[in-house]
Amino acid sequence: MLAPQTKPRRDLFPSIAVACLLFCLRTSTVWAQSDVPRFDLGGQFTFVRYNSVVSPMSQQAGFGTTFSWNAKPCFSLDASLNYFPYHKGSFTVIDTYQGGSLLQAFFGVKAGLRKQRFGLFGRARPGLVSFSKTVTITSRMPLTIATNRLTEPAADFGLTAEYYAARHIALRYDLGDTAFFYRRRVHPIPGSPNEILPAVTSNNFQLSVAVVLRF
Repeated sequence: MLAPQTKPRRDLFPSIAVACLLFCLRTSTVWAQSDVPRFDLGGQFTFVRYNSVVSPMSQQAGFGTTFSWNAKPCFSLDASLNYFPYHKGSFTVIDTYQGGSLLQAFFGVKAGLRKQRFGLFGRARPGLVSFSKTVTITSRMPLTIATNRLTEPAADFGLTAEYYAARHIALRYDLGDTAFFYRRRVHPIPGSPNEILPAVTSNNFQLSVAVVLRF
């Protein structure tokens, strides 16, 4: 199998998100707690540009849901669940790091500034990503490839912009870096020495747009 060809790139999104979180902790607000709905629940369309470790870069669209508990006007616990279905032209390059459909789950914090019509937040959420079909065993004589699900730690860092069209309806835009943290593992090759796959991080641009119900 091919070894990773690129080093993890460094993005500004984690730094920006952390800066927004720290700024929120130092900023007071004059809003009354009752002015902000306690819960946000939305359906979203999401797009990811996957910076593959060993294969060409791929792009894929999916859908999911987002949920927030607004503990304070400037601070929320935030979660999302996204699914990128497998089809021809998606993650069709199946290797030891990707393949099949992709499932994402994140849970963390969202903090920033909220006004009457608009909100701008930093977002930091650890989670998991799971590919449904990656190469797990390779045999060369005869040529045989076995596939299985691969689940790895991940993190989502970025910015969230919200437009409050009405008290109970909002539009949400998420922009950021989704990092996949591939752990070191052994790739069995029957009849040959096993291949050691090193730990590597893949940074991926992701954009989501959601319609949110606030209650």
